[in-house]
Amino acid sequence: MIVEPIEFGLVIQIRTTITKSFVKHFLEALSKILDTLESLEAPNSDICPLTGEVIYENNCKMVNLTDLSTEVNVRLSNEAVT
Repeated sequence: MIVEPIEFGLVIQIRTTITKSFVKHFLEALSKILDTLESLEAPNSDICPLTGEVIYENNCKMVNLTDLSTEVNVRLSNEAVT
């Protein structure tokens, strides 16, 4: 498993050939990902990924992003949504 920082994110490589193997190693991968993000002083989930402003309960909206068959709910600041 490889987790390494690049200019705009992380490269994550998990070398498994079957789904069961991936599931077994996922917690280890998640731990390495979170440790790497912490070492890079990456912002927590209270920062809007588009505007960089601090998100509070009263200045954000949940936005549903759909790309083909994948749906992701993302919390964005009101400024990012308008």
